[in-house]
Order: sequence, then C-alpha cells, then structure tokens
Amino acid sequence: MYRSGAAESSWYIYLTLHWVNLLLRYALLWAGLQSPAVAAQVLIPSPYDFAKVGVTSSSITYQKCGGISETPPILSIEYSDFQLLQSVVDGWESGVELRQKQSVLNLENWLNKQNDEAYVELLAANLVWMYFSLYQYPEAEGVLSRTANNRYLPIALDVQLILGEVALIKGELEKAKKYLSFVATHLPDSCTAMKLKLLVLSAELSINLDELNTASEQLYQAVTLKKQLPVNKATLPLFVNLHDTYGFLYISESRVKPDIKQALMGDALSAELIALNYVTRNELSSNNSIALHKQHLVVLSNLAWIYTQLFDYNNAENMLLSALQLLQDAPDRDLENHIYYLLGVNYLNLGLYDKAYVFLVNAATLAEPSDPMQFGRLSCLLSDVIVDGELEKPLSTHLAECSTLSGKKGVLTDDKIMSYSSQLKALQQLQSDKIKPLLIADRLEANILETSHENIRMTGFAALAEFAMETNNRALAERAFNEMQYEEASVTPTLQVKAKLLKYRFLTLKEVNDDALAFADDTHEYIVKVLQKLDTNELVPALQSQVFSFYQLWFEHLMQSNSEANAHKVLHVSIQLNQLTNGLAGTATNQSKNLMQVSELQAQVLDNDSVALSLQHHIAWDLERLKYAKANPASLSLQVVFDGSETNTIESLQARLKPSEQLLFYVAGASTGYVFGLTKNTLAFSSIGNLPALQYELREMHAQLSKRLPYDDQALTSLAKRIFPEGLVAPDKSVWYVVSNQIFQDIPVNGLALLLEQQPDAVIKLLSLATDESSTPDSVKSGFKLLSVPELTLNGSTQVPDWMAELKPLPWSAIEAESVTRLFKEADAQAIVGEQATRDALFSDEVKTASVLHIAAHHIYDPFKPQFVGLVLNAGAQDTLGSAFISEYEIRNQVFQNDLVFLNGCATAQGRHFVGSNTMSITRAFLIGGAKRVVSTLWEVADKASLNFASHYYQDYLRTKAPDKALLNTMRKMKTQPRYKHPFYWAGYELTQRHL
Repeated sequence: MYRSGAAESSWYIYLTLHWVNLLLRYALLWAGLQSPAVAAQVLIPSPYDFAKVGVTSSSITYQKCGGISETPPILSIEYSDFQLLQSVVDGWESGVELRQKQSVLNLENWLNKQNDEAYVELLAANLVWMYFSLYQYPEAEGVLSRTANNRYLPIALDVQLILGEVALIKGELEKAKKYLSFVATHLPDSCTAMKLKLLVLSAELSINLDELNTASEQLYQAVTLKKQLPVNKATLPLFVNLHDTYGFLYISESRVKPDIKQALMGDALSAELIALNYVTRNELSSNNSIALHKQHLVVLSNLAWIYTQLFDYNNAENMLLSALQLLQDAPDRDLENHIYYLLGVNYLNLGLYDKAYVFLVNAATLAEPSDPMQFGRLSCLLSDVIVDGELEKPLSTHLAECSTLSGKKGVLTDDKIMSYSSQLKALQQLQSDKIKPLLIADRLEANILETSHENIRMTGFAALAEFAMETNNRALAERAFNEMQYEEASVTPTLQVKAKLLKYRFLTLKEVNDDALAFADDTHEYIVKVLQKLDTNELVPALQSQVFSFYQLWFEHLMQSNSEANAHKVLHVSIQLNQLTNGLAGTATNQSKNLMQVSELQAQVLDNDSVALSLQHHIAWDLERLKYAKANPASLSLQVVFDGSETNTIESLQARLKPSEQLLFYVAGASTGYVFGLTKNTLAFSSIGNLPALQYELREMHAQLSKRLPYDDQALTSLAKRIFPEGLVAPDKSVWYVVSNQIFQDIPVNGLALLLEQQPDAVIKLLSLATDESSTPDSVKSGFKLLSVPELTLNGSTQVPDWMAELKPLPWSAIEAESVTRLFKEADAQAIVGEQATRDALFSDEVKTASVLHIAAHHIYDPFKPQFVGLVLNAGAQDTLGSAFISEYEIRNQVFQNDLVFLNGCATAQGRHFVGSNTMSITRAFLIGGAKRVVSTLWEVADKASLNFASHYYQDYLRTKAPDKALLNTMRKMKTQPRYKHPFYWAGYELTQRHL
C-alpha cells in the first residue's frame, strides 16, 4: 500500500509540475507575442535610410548617415512609451492608409507630451517622412519650426532633404533651392548615399528651372557616385529615383530640341525601363515594399505617359493596368486618380470610348472633393467622350460641371478654351438651347486669341468651324478657317489633317464642284507630305481617323462620277495611302473599314460583277501594288497614270501559262474567302468559306506547326482541301502558281499541298502577275556565294543594342557553309563566313550577280515595330554596330541579278503586313531588287534541321536544275525522316518567284 501510495503521490506531483511548466511556457510565449522582449528593438519608418532611429524598451538611439556607426543610447523612455512607438511602426507597416494616418497622429501626440524638444528633433525626419508619404505636405513642413537647434545634424539634414523634395512636388522652386542648399553646405563627404539623393533632387530642381546642362552634369556626378554603392535595400530607392530623373531630363530636352524629339523620348523610355527594372528586383523589393511602392507606381505612370508620346498605346495600357493591380495591394488615392485619368485619355486616343468613360468617371469621383479644377477638366473630357463616342450617357450632368470650369476664379485661359469647346460640341448634340451656343461661341473665339499654345488655338478654331457649319454661319466658318490656315504649320499632324478635312466638308456642303475636288487633290498631296515625315508608329489612331475620314469622303465624291479617270484615281490613291500608312489602316477606327472595302474594290467586284471582270480588277490592283513597291517613297505624288495595256489582261496571263500549269489567285472579300483558278484555257471561281472561321483555322494551324505542337492530321488535310478546292484545282496540272495577299499570305501552301492525294511537282508563289520586263529565259550565270554568321562580331563595343545582345549564336551555320559549298564546283563556290560576312560583302558585285546566293544568318522582324525588318550580318572592322542591321528597304533598293536566293533563317518570309502591298519582308525585298526566285521560311527554323534541309535541297537542285521542284522533293524527304517528321521542320519553306 505504501509503495503504491508513494507512487501515486509522485505521479500527481509530476503532473502538477508538468502542467505548471507548460502554462509558464505558454504564458511567456503569449507575452512575447503581445509585447516585445526586453532586448527587442524597432526602427521608426526612415526616409532614406540615412539616419536610422531605433527604439528599445528603455531608450532611443540613432545611427549616423548611412549607418556608419551607432551611438550609445541618447534618450530614455518608459516601457509603455516603447509599446506605443512599436504600435506606431506596426500601423505604418500595415500599408493601410487609415492605420498609417492613425500611426502618425499617435506619434505626433506622443511627441507633444514630451518635455524635452530633443525627442522631436530626433524623430523629426521620421515624422516628416510619414507626413510626406501621406501627401500631408503642410504638416510635414510644420515640423521644421520645431527643429531649430539642429542638435542632431544628420537628422536635420534628413528633414531639409525631405522638405526639398516636398517643395519640388509643390512647384515651390525657391523654397526647394533653400532646403537643398542647406543640405549641400552641411553634408559630410562620408555620406555617399545621401549625396547621391541630393544630386538627384538638385538635378530635378535644375530641370524645373530649365537649366538642362546643369541637370545633365549633376546626374552624371550621381551616376559616378552610384558605382560606389552596392545594390541593397537601402540604395534601391535611390537608384530608381536616379534613372527616373534621367527620364525627366530627356523629356525636358525633347521639348527644346524638337528635331531630335523622337530619339530623346526613346532615351527617356530606356531610363524609365531601367528604373522599373530596379523597382521590381524581387530579391530586394519584396522586403522593401512600403519604400518602393510609391516609386513603382510613379515609374509605371511615367512609362505610360512616354509610351503615349511615342504613340504606343498598347504598352501604355499595360503599364497603367499594372499600376492599377499594384494599387489593389496598397491604395494610394492621389496616384490612383492620376492613373485613372491616364487610362481614360489613353482609351480616348484609341477610340475606345466606353472604356475611356469608365476610367475618367473613376478619376472624376476621386478628384471631386479635393481638386475642383481637375474635376472640371475631367467633366469636359467626359462630355467629349460621350459626344465623340455617341454614348448613351448622362451628357447634361457632365456638361454642367464642365461649364463651371470656365467660371472658376483663377482659371487658366487654356482651361477656358477646353471648357467652351466641350460645351459647344455638347450643346450641338443636345439641341436644347439655341441662344447659349451663340454666346459660348463668342466667348470661345475671344479666348482663343489670348492663348499662345498653337495646338489649343487650333482645337478651339476647329470646334468653332464645326459649330459654324452646323448653324450655317458662313462668316464664322470663314474666320475660323482663315485662322486655322496660319496655325497648320506648327500644330500636331492630327490637327493639321483635321483642319483640311473640315475645310473640304465646308466646300462640299452644297455641291461637289471643281474647286472642292481641286482642294481635295491639294489635301491629298498635303497628307502625303505629313505622313512621309512620320515614323510608322507615329500614325496614331486619332490621326488615322482624320486621314481615313477625308479619303472616305473624297472617294464617295469621286465614285459618284462614271469618269474612268476618277475610277483610276480611286485605285491609285488607295494603294498609295496603304503604302504610306504601312498597314495601319486596319487598326484605325471603324471609319477605315469602309475605306478598305472601297479601296480594295472588293464588295462591288465580287458581289456584282462577272468572274472575269472581277479578276481583271485584281490584276490591275496587283500591278499598281508592284509599281509602288519599286517607287521611291520620297517622290510619291498624285499621278493618274494607269497601265491598261493588253499585256496585263486575263488573256495575256493564259497565254503565258503552259498546259501543265495553273494559277490560283486568293482574295479576301468582306466576309468570305475566294479563289480564282486560271489555266491556259479555263477560268473558274470558288468560295473557300466564311472568312472569320477560316482565319481562326489558319491561326490554329500556324500555331501548331510553328511551335512544334501536337497536330491533327485529319484537320490539316481538311484545311488543305479547303485551300485547294477539288472542283477548282485541276488534278492534271503539275505546277501551281499561287498569288496571295492579306490573311492568305502566311499559308504554308507547299506543306498543305503534300497532304492532298493528287500532289503537284511544284508550288510557286508569285510576287506579281506583271510581265517580266526582261522577257528573257533563265540566264546562264554560274557561281555560288554563301554568307554565314555563326556568331556576331561586336568589335569590342559595349554599346550593344538589346535586340542584338539577345541574338544567340548559330553554330550549325558554319557547318552548313562548309557542307553546302562542297556540293558545288569548287571553282564556282565561295563561302563568306564570320567576320567577312558583312554589309559590303552582301552588296558586292560578286555576290549580287552570282547564280545562287545562300544566306545563313539571323533575320529580325518585330511585329510591334514594323519598320524593323531585315538581316543581321557582321559589322566591318571600321563600321558601327548599326551597320550590322540591313533593312528590307536597303535590300530592295539594290540591284540583284541572282537566279536563286536561299534565305535560311528564322521567318524570312515574314514582315509588316498591309492591305494592297502584301508583306514587306526581306523575301519581297530581294525580289523587288531583281532576284528571280527566293526560298524563305514562314516561321522559326531549328539550326541543325535547317542545315539538313539546305543540303537535301541543293542536292536535288543540282540534279534536276529545277529550283521549284527541288523544294517539294526536299520536303518529302524530310517528312520521311523520323527525327524531322513534324511539319515544323519542313512545311514552313516556300519558293517565291518575281513574275509568272
């Protein structure tokens, strides 16, 4: 019993002690969660990490500039004070605006209760920083009056630096100069990071003072200092700020150097992209989100603005949508308002009025209580969106707010003009008041004369002219047009063309007379000159809308006449317009769609005319297209010259076809795809189905084959039968000529032909149906020249463009050079490899006159920069890196005499697309330059597989002496090899011939 009783008692004691121990552990753990340990320290939110303030449970310490050394404790606090300061930090780091404001209030109240001003001085920079981050600028500046003793100089420097930045934001430049001068005078040399921040803010001040040379020098010094600093959590915001300010400098320079504005805006874009790269560095920014969050938003909005100036609205949209996503994590009311505004304006430029309305409404909602002036501007924009977009929205509400803008105290003249212009447009639509628009028109005309901004003057006069035409006020219209004439040379291209369009509408209000048509001819010449001055990406949607509105109206007037000369003029001008606009017609507003139907002459041709007449129209179109391809763009002018010779008729085409040949001509109608079939004795015509559905199938097919994805044999075969209709394609014809444009341009016709039961011996694409001017048989030239660039030689330069640095070596091209060249007679063959494969080599007489020219090198094609199409060879020893890129424009302006050019690179048949001129690719460039045939590729090629394809091709070519038949033979061989069975490796090759 005793032993038993003793054991039982010990067990109770053990259990009791065990539970007490557990309870003590949990209590300690809970205490640790609820309040800091005795040795714990928190850092008060620091402005630039220059002078850090740390708080422990009993004292406050600080680290000198840059954390060079830590001082002993300098102020004592109670444990309860420590808990309060810790709650301040926790509330601030939550990122929630309400909690952050409460944190600042708690810190301010705590400081007010302290008897010693040293507390305020020590925490002054932190308090200013927190006010600054919450846009409470007056409160931030108010702290300065309480830090007069400068007992802790690093803290005082922080305060002055932040207030200098506040003054810059508020546009108080003299005050900013005073604050920054104080910092410059007292800043120790040891504080490199703070000196970098000072230089960046000083550069920003110099830019605002239009002292751009000084700003450039200050930023150069900042870049030098940057090299002395590591990239870490403390320096990351500084580096972002540096490159963001560089972007600001380039933008400011672009305003005073309009002749190189495009280049400077490109430099600004590069600087902001570097800033974006820093601000999104995952290994650092994830732990520094509060400090970098605002900078991230600012950089994104700056990038969006630059992209807008470069007319790249898609990238602008991407930046702004990224900013909105960022705002979901940590809202920022002021930046959110700004980003909504930028998105609204961006969509307005794109003509997406519904989206523009949504975002401008959001911006107006945020601006209404705090910024009445901005709210009025946004109301005017919303009014314009409703009118221009014909939206069913409450116009009168926005119009009322817009009208108050012109009556506010201190409103700028430009804002008044904006308000009056918007009111005039809106009142015309409402038609509810007959007197008020007349009064507003008078006020608008008076205010226009007071502004010095040409674009605003032109906008105002355009609104007056439209109002005058609507109200049949001829005198007002003539005054407006006279004033607009003086402004045309100095305003944006969009406003220039809009002025001409309005004048043409005015001249044709009553009837279309000879004077009006003469003015249209002059306007056409004017538009040509305007467009020739622009880069491809400068044809913004707003300008496109004005251009196409003019041509649509002019075409309607021209086509009212049965004059043959006018019919030819329609065709001629349509092609020229498409040539000048580089294919952007299809991306303009809905107005351009009508123009496209008229200019292609498809709707009436395919629906109403006979098959023969329809084909004849397209032959004429094709010949005009070739004519402009050979023309010098600088000399384009309106000349009503039309080649109606008998050599370009259907009969002449049939006479040039052999009994074993047929021609297939593909055309996209308004909603249906068509194909003409022509043999020596027959002409047939067939629909190949609904165009949107066919486009979808073609895109799916292209994606599967070009990306080496699994594919469906039956689906491909079915598509091949649609492209080559059984009732149209004659099975006894061994050679098929294909003429394609628009959506049919990228069809792998050779690959699809190999899926049919009755296969041809050759499928040949044609550049044009025109008669070959030389009309001579194949030349007897000999010689084989091969240019190969296994790796780019950069000549030791560090200034390598991003696109060039990303190009990967092509090691198999060196093997290709050796193995392919060996197939030809040694005396006639030459491989030009590596450093010798340059621009000079390509354009040498020996290369341009060789019978066969083979190029194994990188091909550049950027669909977002359609002018950027060409080859990349090596730069010569004395050349710049820029000379390594050879554009398609340079190639087509050479004189090539090659019987065959083989472009064995990635997507060498691809290029910029536009209606009426086919694909502006290097394939087409060589053909226009004079080469007779070109073998090229529709998508990327694998390095080793392209070597095998070329070897097989030349073996068959040398055996048969038939470059067209050798292509299909090679594709059949590649298809049978297990490794290259996928169509990716062979179906993308095609042969294009200059003439029938």
